[in-house]
Amino acid sequence: MDLYLKEPFSWGRSLPLLEPDGRTRYLVFGDAFRLGKRLYVRDLAQRDMFYARQIIPAVLPAFSLEVYGKPIGDLVRSRTEDSYRLESLSWTVTGTRRAGCAIRQGQRVIADCAPDPEGLHLRILTPERDKAALGVLLTAYCMELFRS
Repeated sequence: MDLYLKEPFSWGRSLPLLEPDGRTRYLVFGDAFRLGKRLYVRDLAQRDMFYARQIIPAVLPAFSLEVYGKPIGDLVRSRTEDSYRLESLSWTVTGTRRAGCAIRQGQRVIADCAPDPEGLHLRILTPERDKAALGVLLTAYCMELFRS
C-alpha cells in the first residue's frame, strides 16, 4: 500500500492521507493537550482507525497505540539506541526526520516513509498489520520522534 501526506503536518488540523491516484483514504488529525499529544487516523466513515496517545509521565518517551479501539501495545524509546520498540509486535522503528523512517521485524523492513516531491510517501510492504504499521509510521513522523 502506498499513501501520501501532501501537506506538512500541524497540530489541530485534519489532513488527507491520499492514494497515488489522489483519492483520500484516511484523515490524519493531531492535538496537543496539557498531558501530552494525541494522534488520530480516521477512515472515511470518521471512525478512529488508529489512535496514539503520549504516555505521561514516562521515564522514556512512550505512546499507547490502538487500532479500531483495540490496544496493540506501547511504542517506547530504546534505552541503548536511537530507536523505538513495539514489543507486542516485535517491531523496531528507526530513522531521521529528513531521511524518513522504517519499521523492521528482525531484519525485514515491513513499512517505511520518506519525504519526496509529492510530500511524505508512506509504503506498507506487508498486508499483515497494515493499519498498525501505517499508524506507527505516522506517529514517528507527526510526533517528531526522530528530530535530526
